[in-house]
Amino acid sequence: MSKLVSISINVDLLDKSKFYKGKKGTYLNISGFLKEDADQYGNFGFITQDGVKTPESNAPILGNFKIKGTEGFSAQYSKPAPVFDIPSAKIEVLYPGNDLPF
Repeated sequence: MSKLVSISINVDLLDKSKFYKGKKGTYLNISGFLKEDADQYGNFGFITQDGVKTPESNAPILGNFKIKGTEGFSAQYSKPAPVFDIPSAKIEVLYPGNDLPF
């Protein structure tokens, strides 16, 4: 099942020497650590920058993320799929005796 994740990071903490050029732009590798339960602020984990851990300290926490439910989608994106209720009588008329062509 897919979930929408809302991420907030403090870009002032980024080690810009870890940015690298790719074919389509400039990239940065980050990692997210997912927890099973939300903390007191509704965060389900935190984000760190890859490659900045030192023997003396872990990589700094750049920010947190929340896992959104349906409340994270606006109404225009969360319309339910249409339900087609076709009575079996109509199917019988199209293919009498359930002699379907496949």
